[in-house]
Amino acid sequence: MRRNGTSRRTRLTSLAAAAAVAGATLVATATVGASSASAYADVQTGVFSTGSRGPVTEWGQWTGKDVAVTTAFLPDATWSDISSWQWGVGLYSGGYHRMAWAVPMLPETSGVSIQQGATGQYNTYFKQLAELLVKNNQGNAILRVGWEFNSDSFQWSAKKDPASWIAYWRQIVTTMRSVPGANFSFNWSPGSGNNMGQFDSATAYPGDAYVDIVGQSLYDHSQSFRPDQYVERWANMYNQAGGLKWLAEFGKAHGKRIAFSEWGLTKSCDGWDSGDDTYFVQKLHDYIANNDVAYESYFNKDVTDCEKHALNTGNFPKAAALYQKLWVGGFAPTATPVTTGTAATSTTLIRVRVDADVNSTKYDLNGANLQGANYIDVNVPKSSTRAVYFYLDKAATGTPSKTESTAPYDFGGTSPISPTALPTDVSTWTPGTHTMTVVVSRYNLPSITQTATFTVGGTTVG
Repeated sequence: MRRNGTSRRTRLTSLAAAAAVAGATLVATATVGASSASAYADVQTGVFSTGSRGPVTEWGQWTGKDVAVTTAFLPDATWSDISSWQWGVGLYSGGYHRMAWAVPMLPETSGVSIQQGATGQYNTYFKQLAELLVKNNQGNAILRVGWEFNSDSFQWSAKKDPASWIAYWRQIVTTMRSVPGANFSFNWSPGSGNNMGQFDSATAYPGDAYVDIVGQSLYDHSQSFRPDQYVERWANMYNQAGGLKWLAEFGKAHGKRIAFSEWGLTKSCDGWDSGDDTYFVQKLHDYIANNDVAYESYFNKDVTDCEKHALNTGNFPKAAALYQKLWVGGFAPTATPVTTGTAATSTTLIRVRVDADVNSTKYDLNGANLQGANYIDVNVPKSSTRAVYFYLDKAATGTPSKTESTAPYDFGGTSPISPTALPTDVSTWTPGTHTMTVVVSRYNLPSITQTATFTVGGTTVG
């Protein structure tokens, strides 16, 4: 993820350097569940923190959840930092937790490249790292090698040469697995969304034999959506190329558990932060509960005065309270209320669907029962349509509730970063009966007016 003027590379590199100088590792803690693809309820909470074991213990006390996996970032100033950081690795040699290390593919020095790594030129360093981990009782560590490779933030970006990146990943995995005592799990972990670097992460997938977990970094922050556009922001995170929908589908297709290697809310100075976003917390909890997530780790750190993520310090009081309530209850899958109705036909004017995909199942809005986020659109040809006016729970006079002048003619509007519709979340609407009247203004043709009557809420579940 690239932020306003600040790359994730700068943030994580500076944090790792600070830890090495101050004598404290950077840790992110999470619990990895069993490998059973059907046992979703075993996911537990975690946290990223600077310092020693104290902040990890404090987070566990605050959340009311045990901490079982500690994720840390290896420094990357030199090859020695990556391969031989005995001080940092040794802090966890006593069987403290199962470790999950973020492993740089390249140091900050000049004259290194993924192309050279693809030939095996750097294998010695990764053999040394594997030996160091085994020596310190971390032969079962999770290794997030070359994280966020789908951006320009790191020297090991896969964007320009995914073939070499894949070959290099395979060299690293093969080398580290060859060390006696090694039983590592390798976490292939792009940043959320291919728009992070306009790159299809799947083109850099090394293959199932070389990957154990498919992870992702996720932050509730976008320079396309205001803090109060939490519904739209989540919909974009879910539906975008390389987003949350893709993550679940990709992991399932490859038989891999998925992970949120680092995630968080965001308070920033640019006006595009998440705000105290309880919607994000609720949606992410529900996503974890209903997908095969191995572990998740909250980034509980205020990086600067203009980049804050800490959850237990008062930055996000409502979201923090909801987090504590939801996370202590665990992640058991639950039946989710679903939108139901009569299937729409090619002539249905006012339609509703649950999925962002325009080719997904659509219902006639008239007589439908709506739950959660939905896409309410008007089925008219673009060539003859001047504008569509929506009137929610009122007559078709005066100021419309919504006006759409360009396709798709959707009550939720259109995304500012792609020509796709935005959802309408009815969970905040008053349960019961509602009406939607639409007026279609057409070029050289009479206007069309139609009203749909529908309900919101109820107990229909899927």
